[in-house]
Amino acid sequence: RWTERQVTELLNDIKEFQQQAEEGSRDAFYCLQPIVVKKYNDSWELVDGQQRLTTIFIILTCLKEVAALFGLGRYKLSYETRDNSAAFLEDIKTELSNENIDFFHISQAKQAIEQWLAKQDPTYKVKFLQTLLNSDEMGKNVKIIWYEIGQSENATAVFTRLNIGKIPLVNAELVKALFLKSSNFSKSHDAKHLQQLSIAQEWDTIEKRLQDDAFWYFISNNSYKTNRIELVLNLAAKDLCTEGIQQNDPLKTFLQFNQLFTGQNKGITTEWLKIKQCYMTLEEWYNDRALFHLIGYLITQNMSINELFLLHKQS
Repeated sequence: RWTERQVTELLNDIKEFQQQAEEGSRDAFYCLQPIVVKKYNDSWELVDGQQRLTTIFIILTCLKEVAALFGLGRYKLSYETRDNSAAFLEDIKTELSNENIDFFHISQAKQAIEQWLAKQDPTYKVKFLQTLLNSDEMGKNVKIIWYEIGQSENATAVFTRLNIGKIPLVNAELVKALFLKSSNFSKSHDAKHLQQLSIAQEWDTIEKRLQDDAFWYFISNNSYKTNRIELVLNLAAKDLCTEGIQQNDPLKTFLQFNQLFTGQNKGITTEWLKIKQCYMTLEEWYNDRALFHLIGYLITQNMSINELFLLHKQS
């Protein structure tokens, strides 16, 4: 039951890959996360990966007229306990979306895909479909990791083992990966490597400093043990665009930075400098005797560091 954001992110990822791959190697491919399957008569039992395959099925539904020109169709999906959902997926009628929760999520996904496609160039559907379905001979395609379990294995037990205790990535980890992504640096290999190394070392230095409880509780009343650098990232992201991002989205900060860097291979060094400046401002406050006591008092009275930073910028 992916949300509109997750569906749109998948479409954006595939488009970004397609644009980057046009001038790259024919062997390049975009890799989806694994699906886990078990042989079941002439079909496959899907142990893990239902959201991905359902979403891709809906994408192919929205592109079925283009696919028909190439003689391509869709795979078949059925649901063990929800026969009506399989029938609805074959013929999505949005007017029935409120009949049950499955219909609602399927309709929402279709609507998100249609809105995304409507924003693209009219001819882009062909290019997108080719990227999605190209054979290995054609290359520059989308692949999925196919993991088959043995006939003797219990599918429910495997699913539970794969998903229990799964810890989602947080803003700090995702933003760090974004700042260190190779394609975000346009220089030569050696210069690129030095920039990545510099940011990684500075990131670790800031995170280590924030692990000092004396410093941390000067700026925050929250008892985070890890990823304390998120506080600094949030401060740096305050001025970034939030268009299309829900205010209560737990990954809002990452989405802001990701949106900033989308479609451009520059700005990483400049944006990293802004993050460092936010951190250095906090250090200056901590080391200034008067500010230490004034700010420390306000923080203990539940005034947020965000409010203080805003006052600081307006001063």
